[in-house]
Amino acid sequence: MRKNSDEISAALRLAQSPEGQRLLSALKAENGEALDLAMAQAAAGDTAAAQKTLSALLRSPELQAMIQDLGRQSHG
Repeated sequence: MRKNSDEISAALRLAQSPEGQRLLSALKAENGEALDLAMAQAAAGDTAAAQKTLSALLRSPELQAMIQDLGRQSHG
């Protein structure tokens, strides 16, 4: 349970970072309805459906670069 709590805390920190906010804004601009759907799916506990919904959004090279930057931040 502690590991999940730590992972959630780390994800929230990333989402609240300037880079995380840029990524969220870009996702909303790309397809806000799909982002809302993915968030609702995740909130309902259907993480597989949320992943599938998000994967279609994350095909953009710009979004891929932002995700890689966030990944480096979380490990660096």
